[in-house]
Amino acid sequence: MGNNDINKRRVSLGIMILLVSYFILTIILKLCGIDLFTVTNNANWLTTVSNAISSNPYSLVLLQTIIFVINMFFVYSITANRYDTKRMVLVTLMTLPPLYGINLLFYFYNMPTVIFTVVVPFIISIFLVKNRTIKGYLFAVLRYILFSAFIILAEMGLMYLKINLLHFDYHLDNIFNVILLNLDLFAFYFSIYFCCKYVKIKKKNKEE
Repeated sequence: MGNNDINKRRVSLGIMILLVSYFILTIILKLCGIDLFTVTNNANWLTTVSNAISSNPYSLVLLQTIIFVINMFFVYSITANRYDTKRMVLVTLMTLPPLYGINLLFYFYNMPTVIFTVVVPFIISIFLVKNRTIKGYLFAVLRYILFSAFIILAEMGLMYLKINLLHFDYHLDNIFNVILLNLDLFAFYFSIYFCCKYVKIKKKNKEE
């Protein structure tokens, strides 16, 4: 294994540790009486920015699409079983403009969001599969289903933990509350991504 591979793994591990640390820190601060959601709700300039974004459909959809695309980086990588970070980041960024346009259409015409959030990512993920065999596609579908189920469970579990149990001051109409909650979700996503990437690298090294 080259030094470059070791450095990439260290960067990935560092990002995962930062995200997990942030998640744990928000809970510790809440138990100490400091709610980061409340902080963003009470900051006048943040509230002003949030209202400005929410009141403009183009900026609101853009923010939603950016968050969605970041989530999709993990979906694409795990489904397609491709962990070349630079390439997958580039591919993900390339999907941003068309997904933004599609999301706008769904927003203005009140189309079913399940098509945008489930069907479109699945189609893109399948196109990215490297092992273009029946077995490869079947495993890709299985990975997509399992990771999608994990995402749903992670979102439900996080909402229950932070809102129902710990009573975080979460407001869906506050853009910064949504961003903070997604940072928590990224901790879960990146942990799974890092584990899958590490397992694949370890398997590849054994084969060599």
